[in-house]
Amino acid sequence: MGPNDGGHRLIEKFLRRYHWSMAIRTSWSLVRCFGVMLGISVLIPYWAVDAASNPSPNAGESADPPHVQAVWGELVHGNAIRLTGAAFGAHTLEIASGLGSKGWIEASRDRTPFNRLKGVKAWTTGQATPIPASISTERAHSGSKSVLARVVRSTGAWQSVMLYTHPTSYDEIWISFWFWFDPIHTSVPIGYSANKWFRIGDATVNNTCGEIYTGARWTDDAPGAATVLIFCANEGNQWAWRRCYENIFDNEVGAPLCTSSSCGLSGPNIGDPVGESSAENFPSPREWTRVVIRAKSSDLDVANGEFFFSVHKPNQVEEVSVDWSGILTHSTDCTRDAAQPWRHFQFQNYFDDNVGSDMEQRADFFYDDLYLQFGTQARVEIGDRPTYDLCTHLETQVPTAWSDDEITVELNRGSFSAGDEVFVFVVRADGSRSRGLPVSLQ
Repeated sequence: MGPNDGGHRLIEKFLRRYHWSMAIRTSWSLVRCFGVMLGISVLIPYWAVDAASNPSPNAGESADPPHVQAVWGELVHGNAIRLTGAAFGAHTLEIASGLGSKGWIEASRDRTPFNRLKGVKAWTTGQATPIPASISTERAHSGSKSVLARVVRSTGAWQSVMLYTHPTSYDEIWISFWFWFDPIHTSVPIGYSANKWFRIGDATVNNTCGEIYTGARWTDDAPGAATVLIFCANEGNQWAWRRCYENIFDNEVGAPLCTSSSCGLSGPNIGDPVGESSAENFPSPREWTRVVIRAKSSDLDVANGEFFFSVHKPNQVEEVSVDWSGILTHSTDCTRDAAQPWRHFQFQNYFDDNVGSDMEQRADFFYDDLYLQFGTQARVEIGDRPTYDLCTHLETQVPTAWSDDEITVELNRGSFSAGDEVFVFVVRADGSRSRGLPVSLQ
């Protein structure tokens, strides 16, 4: 503890007890000058807000939502900053992140294959990956690099897998990443190319049991039709899951695609999974889109699982494609291990016609600011509007410490710029959100 840490804490305690008005903003340059004149270091919050100025909760907030009172520290990309307030709840801090100035994406050399990244734990190229994903400076959402997964069918590379393997298992996952998809050439003989691009499951290959994945149909002259599907089949019964799979391009929005009876299965129903067939719920080609995924496993044989999937396109509010509850993902009829719901998350990057007659298909998948966390959806984000639901730009922050009244994060500016005014949000594990606290990035 430094010589002035006790004073800092007293100042902070005073400010948190007697909240500052929203009209008061601290000038850091004056603070530094004052500190130099006195020969001491002075720490006061960058921005503080009176709790009384936020009397009612926003949409998505509970009656007692999390509340951010102050942000402490210089708001420079990569810096550690502290948020103080109330009702933040708890966080597992079980995180696999590649975002930020210190993340492995920016720290790796250009063209480094995904299977040769140094210091990157639990990420591999998975199975059947003739052309490994690699670090690329060709384009980036933030910083100067991203991860490129390239599919060139003529080389036999019909997918380029990026696989995360959890050390044990998980029953809840929250994911955000930025995605640029370029379907360079789709299949000519059958008119489209099938594109499966993520999977959540307990196996590293095509899972036949309790898996969540998404697929899309792409043509050269029409937008993709995206489908999110809960997979269920008896273990080893490949034909059962294929019968589910063959119906995923049903054009009727909301049409049940597979039930236990229609797939020829016995045992519990999986909650009548629904195919969402529209361009709105899939990232548009050739532009950076933010994707958020949340999955919570059901208890064994109890339909209480949850699944959330959204896309956030440029200059638009978040488009929620799927927000399901009461689904069965984990059953005695469809489980490899009753004690282990899921272990893997896979960016599959599959782009093929499912027939094999067209060898000219090509696609590029770029990923940036990959962020996975396990066991909770609690998080910190910054956005461009004071109300979360109205934000057209959000960036995930990496927490390093979390308690009910204080959070420390590594500031991730993303594609915001120095000088931008942004709003800090805290989301609790139950999904309730704070109001945005305005700050200016440095």
